[in-house]
Amino acid sequence: MSRTRTRQRPAPPAAVAPRPAIQATDLGPYRGGYGTGLVPNSEDSGTRGWRPKLDRDAARMVSQYQQRAMLSDARFIFSRVGQVSGAIREKRAYAVGKAWVPQYLGNDARYKAAFNQRIQRSWLGNADLRGRPYDFQCDVGIGSLALDRDGDFFILLTESENGSPRLQLIESHRIGSPGGQNLVTEGNYKGLKMLNGIVYDEYDRPLAYNLLPADAGYGVIPYGTAYNFLPASAVQHVYDPQYFSQGRGVPTICHGILDWYDMHEMREAEKTGVKAFSKHAMVEYNDTGRADLSAAYTANRTIGGTADASKVDTSVKVIEDGLIRYFRAGSGNKIESLEGNRPGAAWESFMDHIARSAHRGMDWPIEMHDLRGIGGASVRGLVSQVKRSVEQRQEQLWSPFRAAVLYAAARYMARGELPMADDWDNVGFSLPATFGVDVGRDQENRRLNIAMGLETVASYVTESGEGDLEDHFRANARASALAQRIAEEEGVDIEHVYNPGAASQPAATTLADDPAENSPEAGGQVSQ
Repeated sequence: MSRTRTRQRPAPPAAVAPRPAIQATDLGPYRGGYGTGLVPNSEDSGTRGWRPKLDRDAARMVSQYQQRAMLSDARFIFSRVGQVSGAIREKRAYAVGKAWVPQYLGNDARYKAAFNQRIQRSWLGNADLRGRPYDFQCDVGIGSLALDRDGDFFILLTESENGSPRLQLIESHRIGSPGGQNLVTEGNYKGLKMLNGIVYDEYDRPLAYNLLPADAGYGVIPYGTAYNFLPASAVQHVYDPQYFSQGRGVPTICHGILDWYDMHEMREAEKTGVKAFSKHAMVEYNDTGRADLSAAYTANRTIGGTADASKVDTSVKVIEDGLIRYFRAGSGNKIESLEGNRPGAAWESFMDHIARSAHRGMDWPIEMHDLRGIGGASVRGLVSQVKRSVEQRQEQLWSPFRAAVLYAAARYMARGELPMADDWDNVGFSLPATFGVDVGRDQENRRLNIAMGLETVASYVTESGEGDLEDHFRANARASALAQRIAEEEGVDIEHVYNPGAASQPAATTLADDPAENSPEAGGQVSQ
């Protein structure tokens, strides 16, 4: 008698409820100290020196005083070190340029025409509440500078006196906490956490930004300063976070701030030494170590100096912008010119070493400051690094300024000045031409890619900074129609107007053009 065993199918697992989000609670007072573990750590010692303990949330490790001191340091270096400000402005030029024109990329032709008229031709020039020269493109450019110099900035979505959508750009120092307090003491956000001017909920989501008075500053905002909260729904906070727990931006200058300070101070000291050295026109060695007393006394009286010969300095004689210094000779008199060797090669090499380290913090290659001595593979590496840095900066600016454009479009639709469209939010920007060192070869390669179908004309037009693809085609069509009309009026072929270079070349002779070569006797073919 056989037995059959039925195999029961296991029951499906019960649905697992999602784990609730972790609240960002304060972990209490911080206590340092190091222990032993799997990975060895460096102990405090007199030879190694002090090290900070950075094992907390980033937003809680930077006090308001430190944040504003960091901002002041970065602005000082930007204003005093040309190498820094030049690099930051150069990055702005390649990332922003004169492009960043909003473009509707959807399929609604009616909305596109209205968008181009209302947003591109009208709103862009008046987008900033302050008015010109602060138009939309100017704001994007300054925003790029602010990320490197200030660490962050804010875009307030507001309106003009007549209700038209406007943007108000707020610099980093205008957002802060009165007295550096960490809790809101009154108002709608009472009892909530506030770090460096930003009010957070229990999950560290920004709820509001506290706008400080224009005259607040000098490192400390006093207690008692009135709150002026801007709701987070009306603010675009633009920064490049490096930590998940970060709340404010860090200027890229600050990644090498000590190097920049050292370079600035060493350069100023070296300039002082070189200037002092260059003031010495010549050195005279004589038996007394002084100039002739009678001549020095007479010269001193002539310029209104003292009549007391004992008070006349005869060790130095000033001539124009230089001077003669006298020294006592051991034996024999002589006159020498000083040979300058400052700054020396070792000093320049050391300064270059420091500058390279500081440039890495700004994510901009130092070779863009000095192109001497690079070529071949180094140039290709330079181009790749610049492109990556530019693309990253464009990504940082894209979302907040796109949100600003969509805010303006939504307001105009609500006012009836823009028609409704299903894909009204399909909006992008024109971008400046891609960086390259061999523009001719790059363009030739792109034309080949388009011919082979590896790239579209739309991508080429956009990345070349020419703007909208439809506008590009229509401009070509208008130019061709104009050339055709002028050619007909003047009675010439269109090639003489539209492509005079090709029209001046003699036409090549073919078999079909020469009857003698096309005859059977010449071996040509005769159609039946």
